[in-house]
Amino acid sequence: MANPCTNKFFATIKTENTEPKHEEVYNKIYEFLQENVVIVYDEIDECRIETEFESKWTFPYDDMEKLAEQLQKEYPTECTDLYMRCLSFEFGCEYVDYMIYRNGKWKSSFEFGCEYVDYMIYRNGEWNSKIVMEN
Repeated sequence: MANPCTNKFFATIKTENTEPKHEEVYNKIYEFLQENVVIVYDEIDECRIETEFESKWTFPYDDMEKLAEQLQKEYPTECTDLYMRCLSFEFGCEYVDYMIYRNGKWKSSFEFGCEYVDYMIYRNGEWNSKIVMEN
């Protein structure tokens, strides 16, 4: 794959008690990822799923939208408390994003308004900020 983007993905259902259906949701997420991306690492239990996977160039927004739609159809109750996030980066193109799924939508954390993001690049013997955002 040309310029693979690394994606560090995490999902959980934010509730006090873990229900058997929660594991079904995590397994459905895992099955979807297995079918649509190249998984490098995975860890799944009754409380969460964490994976690292590769995609082409950037965060696989279209695939992750399909995943969210599928989960909302099959698990509408559980999806009200579903929280997912994904740190994506591709060093060759100096791409970085931190996508967060809340309230039924994927958004870049840059759109949420982070307090501070700093993506450092080392060039010509010195470190420089690529992105700095402050509210």
